[in-house]
Amino acid sequence: MGYGFSYQYRRFAKNFAVTFGLTNRRYTGNVDLKGFRDSIAMKDNDANAYYFHQNFESKEKNEVNYLEISVIFNYMKLISKQIDFVMGIGASYGIPTLQRTAMTGYYNRSLNFYDYNVLIDEDQALNLGTYSNFIQPAEKVFKSSISALFEIGFHIYLSPQLTFNTKLTATYGLTNIQNKPATFIQHESYSGLVSSDKVKVNNLFLGVEFGIAFHMWDLE
Repeated sequence: MGYGFSYQYRRFAKNFAVTFGLTNRRYTGNVDLKGFRDSIAMKDNDANAYYFHQNFESKEKNEVNYLEISVIFNYMKLISKQIDFVMGIGASYGIPTLQRTAMTGYYNRSLNFYDYNVLIDEDQALNLGTYSNFIQPAEKVFKSSISALFEIGFHIYLSPQLTFNTKLTATYGLTNIQNKPATFIQHESYSGLVSSDKVKVNNLFLGVEFGIAFHMWDLE
């Protein structure tokens, strides 16, 4: 979902144009962690070995809005008196403007000192127990993005200066958009799977876009 504005220059060649765009686009992602378990072997200050367990019965949702600055090179072909076929390829640079992270369900954190057959599953000072929210959630989960763009569609002439534009647009992130991912299992915090080093995150969009274009000169 998104909205934007663009300027297209197409006077330098008959069937080619370059388009400069500014788009606000929202990306969402859902993670189902129900039944997922993860553990790591650690030692305390006295060199006693233990396992740190995290057991999940939760779902996580991430949303981020990007302000994307794009450049697209277009090819256009008149296929009837009133319709242009259009395709384009380009790139965009995205700046995150709004981020939301939420979870439902719960997860449990515990320590198992297996040499002594001791399980600690409730200690708030050590951030152990059952939680229904993040522990010290990250303030900024996502950073700027660089994406490749592809579009294909039609321009329908309503008048010599006005067209109705419809197109299928796809974007694919070329960079990992995580901002300083944290260790997935650690005593101090749990801020979500997407903000951890357990995964890498690329933005992906596929959708249909509609718009009205006003032309400052007659199209030939």
